[in-house]
Amino acid sequence: MAVTKTIVNRSSQQLRVTFLVRNGDDPNTPSDRKVSVDIPAGEMQEHIRYSDERNPYLNGVIIQLQDATSSIQQALYVLQRGKAGTMDYKLNTNTIFEISYSENENSFAMEAHN
Repeated sequence: MAVTKTIVNRSSQQLRVTFLVRNGDDPNTPSDRKVSVDIPAGEMQEHIRYSDERNPYLNGVIIQLQDATSSIQQALYVLQRGKAGTMDYKLNTNTIFEISYSENENSFAMEAHN
């Protein structure tokens, strides 16, 4: 399993993305390992190494946008292992995350694929 991810920032502002890593494959054994990366508007960052082969699973992701007037953050957490359609599946079977931000709704969207 790859221990790197690619993030594409489809928003018009810089994003900070933080990967939350877990110990082993059980979501109930999270760790304190976090890997954050700042990605400028409209850019992509490849090969973001977030862990090692012993602990290749993500337990969540935090997406944050901050400007001079506000800070907006969305956190997505894995609560249990799952199949297609679950957050666990989305975070741990895909390597590319495309993140967009809707200014009208003040919300993020994350599309995942390989």
